[in-house]
Amino acid sequence: MFQLLTFNIGGARKLRGDQFSHSDLGVDVFRALSACLDTTQPTVIALQETGIAHIDGIQQSSFRMLTSKLGSEYRVAFAAELSTDWHAHQRLWGQPYYQNIEWGQEGNALVTNLAKSEWAWQTRPFADDAGWATACFISHAMLYSTGSRDTQPRNLQVASLTHPRYGAVYILNTHLGTLSGEDRHDLNHPRSQLGEQVRREQVAEIVRVMNELRESERTHNLPARPLILLGDFNAVPTSPSFQALCAHLRPLDVLPCEEEWTHCTHKILIDHIFVDDPLGVLPPAKAEILTRPEVDDLSDHRPLCVRFMDASG
Repeated sequence: MFQLLTFNIGGARKLRGDQFSHSDLGVDVFRALSACLDTTQPTVIALQETGIAHIDGIQQSSFRMLTSKLGSEYRVAFAAELSTDWHAHQRLWGQPYYQNIEWGQEGNALVTNLAKSEWAWQTRPFADDAGWATACFISHAMLYSTGSRDTQPRNLQVASLTHPRYGAVYILNTHLGTLSGEDRHDLNHPRSQLGEQVRREQVAEIVRVMNELRESERTHNLPARPLILLGDFNAVPTSPSFQALCAHLRPLDVLPCEEEWTHCTHKILIDHIFVDDPLGVLPPAKAEILTRPEVDDLSDHRPLCVRFMDASG
């Protein structure tokens, strides 16, 4: 089996109010996902709006706590989008739950028990000691950030991993932008149209990265490995940005369920999993929205999971 899950956990900040703790959230995410996943199997967990903070001399980290709870076979790669050192986002760090913060970052993370795979070019083009993941910004640089979502930088994580049965695989994790004032149910709303323009630009950057990965394989006469892109895209399936991704990747169908949405407030499907598998390495699979009680109180998003099952299970 090969299971992958994407989960935006940032809504927990507001749900928990002044008592929010990144470390406590990591524990709760572990408990919830342990009830939904077989963590002894090959697994990749993609997190969005996860973070680390030093408050009153104490370090808190949701992604590190989750990784430690999963066990020594798991490792994590974190890519900050927001930091108190740059793009400070006063509205975020000024919230009551970050009172007395000394330093902090928020962004995307990949947690996995898979072994790393060599990059096609056989060298590490980044200063990541783990050697299996890197990240690049996919939104236009901002000199000054007001703290609103309109000026929030966005990035794309890229991991080079190997599955014991399916071999080398690229895993990409992202969180596309959204603008204040968008009507999440009306794509013709002026702010929604502007938001779609922003997301289309970010999609173009993602496609550029995917093309670089494929070109590196061709240059080194290597077979095209499966590529899986997952995350919070802030885009429904009928949106232009989603359709732009469909020109390059295949979105996984979602298993029918009573509540076919991943955003709990707006009740829309905006978390997705896309696959590009030119050689047909991966078996057919559908994504599942995890609606179990263990996860429904954690965030304003629900996790989306896929399990690739071979004949032996």
